[in-house]
This record gives sequence, C-alpha cells and structure tokens, in this order.
Amino acid sequence: MAAGAVHQHLVRKMLRSKCAIAVECGDAREVHHFCLLTGFGVDAIKPYMAYETVEHLVKKQSKKALTVEAAIESYRKSVNAGMLKVFAKMGISTLASYKGAQIFEALGVGRNVIEKCFTGCASRIGGVGFEDIASDMMKMHANAFKNQDKADLKLSNPGFYHWRGGNDAEVHMNHPDAMASMQHAVRGNNKEAYQRYADMSNNLAKQCTLRGQLELKTDFDYEEEL
Repeated sequence: MAAGAVHQHLVRKMLRSKCAIAVECGDAREVHHFCLLTGFGVDAIKPYMAYETVEHLVKKQSKKALTVEAAIESYRKSVNAGMLKVFAKMGISTLASYKGAQIFEALGVGRNVIEKCFTGCASRIGGVGFEDIASDMMKMHANAFKNQDKADLKLSNPGFYHWRGGNDAEVHMNHPDAMASMQHAVRGNNKEAYQRYADMSNNLAKQCTLRGQLELKTDFDYEEEL
C-alpha cells in the first residue's frame, strides 16, 4: 500500500521514470505477493522475513543438504519462475511490461485507499479504509511484541496454508469435518452425511467467498419479469 502510494504520487508529479522504488518488507513470501508489489510499481523487493525463515529451516536440519546461500537462491529462482508463469497467463513476456501495469481487481478495498494508493484499479464493491487497515496492523504489531522473552519468541501460525482450530484461525472451505462428512456420504451412500456436508459447505462459503454473500430470489416469476 505504501509502495503504491509513492508510485502514484511520482506518476502524478511526472517523476516516476527518474527514480526506482525498492521495498524491504517482512510480509512478502508468496509469488502472488511479489506480483502485486511489482504490478503496482515496485522495482526491487527484499523479503527479509522469507529469507530469515529459509535460513532458520536450513539451520534446523540435522543433515545439511543445502547451505543457507543455496537455499535462498533456490527460493529466489522459485519466485522468479512463479512470476514468469503469471506473466505468461496474462500474455506478458517481460517484467518491464508487467511492472506498474496494475492488471488486478481489488476485492474489499475502499475507494479512499484505491484513489490514494492504487489509482485506476477496479474495486467494484468497496471495502476497508485506512482506519481499518491501520487497526489490523496495530493488532499484528501488538501480537508480535506481546512477549519480550527472547527464549519464547515464536511466529504464530494463523492457518493460512493448513487448517488450524481456534477462533483466530483462518477459515478454509476444506474444513476437516466437512471433508469427513463427504467421505462418509460417498463411501456409504449416506444422505444424512451428505446433507451435513452440504450444510457445512454452504456455511463456510458465506465466510470465505463473495458468492456466499448472495441470496437467491426464490419467488422470482420469470414469465412476469420477461
């Protein structure tokens, strides 16, 4: 968001071609994150948290199959390959054509944030503003520094990649209870188990997807409307 605001300001002042934007951040770790940063104008990215995580994983191994430098280089190559795959899907062959192109559609981002940081990006349903984003950032900061004991410093696992229980965990469509009900229904031809699976899936869709917020108009008279 900060990089996008700087990029848009430089564009408005007609200074963008005279400088580069380098971002050092801890939250860029996936290919999509790097694509977003690049697509909104960033020239160079240093994902220090990702590098430190790779270093930690290498040092934790009993058998050192890779050096830290080789592991980080492997991570960088994987990110590069992933970004090239995204470019190819969009019909883009060079990084220069993708950088600053903003070929995204925002979901759940308010107009004031779009106008300031992502000018021209589509955001059809609106969403959170600067106050909401700042509140989330403050909560993350407080959670990270609530325990100052260095012997007990651990990164929390909110369940972004693997399902985790708890009220603060990320909600996934593939909930273990729903999957168990589906398997029970398929293996035993059990209608009750399938109904449990269907009910849980519909409820999870309301929490995870935009389409889950829609309600069907059951009393719609097609002949009268047409």
